[in-house]
Amino acid sequence: MSTTGQSGERDGTMKTLTRSLVALAGICLLAATLRAEEKIPNMMADAKVGDWILLEMQGGIQMKQMVEAVTPEQLTLKIETIMNGQVLSSTVQQINRTQGEFTDPGVTAAPNTPKPTITKGTISVKGKDLECWIIEMDVQGKKSRTYMSKDVPITGIVKTEFDGKVVMNLVDFGRK
Repeated sequence: MSTTGQSGERDGTMKTLTRSLVALAGICLLAATLRAEEKIPNMMADAKVGDWILLEMQGGIQMKQMVEAVTPEQLTLKIETIMNGQVLSSTVQQINRTQGEFTDPGVTAAPNTPKPTITKGTISVKGKDLECWIIEMDVQGKKSRTYMSKDVPITGIVKTEFDGKVVMNLVDFGRK
């Protein structure tokens, strides 16, 4: 493959990763606004050094998040972007642990934001059945569905679908 082709492929990969990270941030915010009513716990509150998740996004891009340090206020995450088994990038990020806590929907939600519906279900990951909250809502006329489990460290996210397509899926995880 030519250098130009590799550069274009990497640019496409980074755009897909950026979209996925924005979606992940939105999902965390949505989950935080639901916690008080639905009793969805703050997954970040129980995070421990050594906890990790491996997510796969569209285009075969994987993102591994590993907890490297924990204080009462924040988590230090090492985040690796992986494609075809190779680490494309590695960063360290500080995450405020209260980011996963309930916030007043009047402060965080845009006016006229439709109220999500929440049901329960089960998804199997690596042979382990995970009980999940299934959070569904319409976003610009398209259905968004996020599966979250208290058994998954850091974010609790198991799977995210948008307009009937899986955009993020938990591949594996570990908890200390």
